Amino acid sequence: MRVRPQPSTPEVIERLALAVAGGDPAALAVRRAMTDPPPGWERLAADTLRALDRGHRLSEVLTTWRQAPGHDLGDVVDVLMAAERDGGPLAPVLDQLAGEARAQRRRDAQADARRLPVRLAAPLVLCTLPSFVLLGIVPLVAGALASLQLDLPEGTP
Repeated sequence: MRVRPQPSTPEVIERLALAVAGGDPAALAVRRAMTDPPPGWERLAADTLRALDRGHRLSEVLTTWRQAPGHDLGDVVDVLMAAERDGGPLAPVLDQLAGEARAQRRRDAQADARRLPVRLAAPLVLCTLPSFVLLGIVPLVAGALASLQLDLPEGTP
């Protein structure tokens, strides 16, 4: 079973892309992206900034990103490590990764929206059906029973 990435993963990738497009090297781009992190990234951001402040190399910090539960950052880590090692272009690749992450988030949201009617069926039936019976059927049955007059013989109890 695949772990769903944080919904704010595209935002983090976009922050990295903006920092790189502004001329920052990869390590400074990571630092800027992790400053004031989006929801769900607080712990990873704190660990990242702490490691960078202690003088750890970016490749060591990115290794912890790859192992972070709930954060699908394998491709981002590969791109950042390749840029750190080889000095290749980083901004266009990060833009492409951000687009892919946004598309995946949109597909996940659409899948959740398709499952919503199925999840709402039980509460709808469990709440609507009893009220229909109480307000629609019971008065009809009670009225029908009240209008019935049974002619019983006088000697029967």
